[in-house]
Amino acid sequence: MYHMVRLPQSDTDSVRFFWQEDLRSTSPPDVYQFLVRIFGAVDSPYVANYCLKQTALDNTSQFSTEAVETVLRDFYVDDLLSSKWNDDSAFSVAQEVSNMLASRGFRLTKWLSSSKTLFSKFNTEDRLNPDVDLDFDCLPVSKALGLHWNTNDDDFFFIYNSLAKPVTKREALSATASVFDPLGILAPIILTAKLLIRECWRDDLKWDENLVTVGRILGETGPNR
Repeated sequence: MYHMVRLPQSDTDSVRFFWQEDLRSTSPPDVYQFLVRIFGAVDSPYVANYCLKQTALDNTSQFSTEAVETVLRDFYVDDLLSSKWNDDSAFSVAQEVSNMLASRGFRLTKWLSSSKTLFSKFNTEDRLNPDVDLDFDCLPVSKALGLHWNTNDDDFFFIYNSLAKPVTKREALSATASVFDPLGILAPIILTAKLLIRECWRDDLKWDENLVTVGRILGETGPNR
């Protein structure tokens, strides 16, 4: 996505870099400049998303209001997650959004739907899994924003790793920090883990101290909970 957004010529010096094919060579290294937005630049996500939304705003008269609103509201960086009332509406909007963004160099691919009828309408090379047999195979599982989407049952689930034994402050903090949930769906569950970590800090527990043996498991009663 970033590479579809060109840099102004005046900014290309800020992404200048050297390249030496042979590190043993005594000749000066080659000097290159990026001409597009790069990964790692702090402003790249903002600029790319600005261009994406500006594309929609520039095309309000050429495409339907629903297609424009889909681009403005249903993107998370380069992932489009949208829900429509029926297959026909979904495919119509998908075509409009694809044509709109393609006009500015953004090509949408890896389409997926919980409807095999809709999924079959997309070009094979543009599907998330081009090799899936819609007559015999299950639809693929997709992942976005920390969620796994089971398209066959049209539901969401999370995958997590069990805590190592023994449970320590180090393990609790590591497990809690590893959960990627920007939508906050797991907040009620993660809150319990964060409360546990808070108790560990309050009681000044060591990083590798067994929480079970010291009686610091949430839910216990008493002054040393």
